[in-house]
Amino acid sequence: MWIFAINDFPDGCGYVVTINSKEYWEKSHSLDDSTPDEIYEQMDLIGLGELVENTWEPMQPMSREEAAELMEANGFERSTDMEEWLDGLSEGL
Repeated sequence: MWIFAINDFPDGCGYVVTINSKEYWEKSHSLDDSTPDEIYEQMDLIGLGELVENTWEPMQPMSREEAAELMEANGFERSTDMEEWLDGLSEGL
């Protein structure tokens, strides 16, 4: 099972989608730096391109809500816990 978070860029210009293995998140409360090839293929089909490890951005204009709906429709589970954690990290930027 994979989870995702949607967070704004610190400058407020857009958003990113971060993915993580649910098992890894529950064990370490951090991001895993390994992503299997099938996830890359799935994200491409959803319309998200990799920005940096585990972090994706829309390749075509879409709202945060549209991105969340596409992620959930493709079997990802939204994690507000991970969203809050990532927001806390970006506050210092």
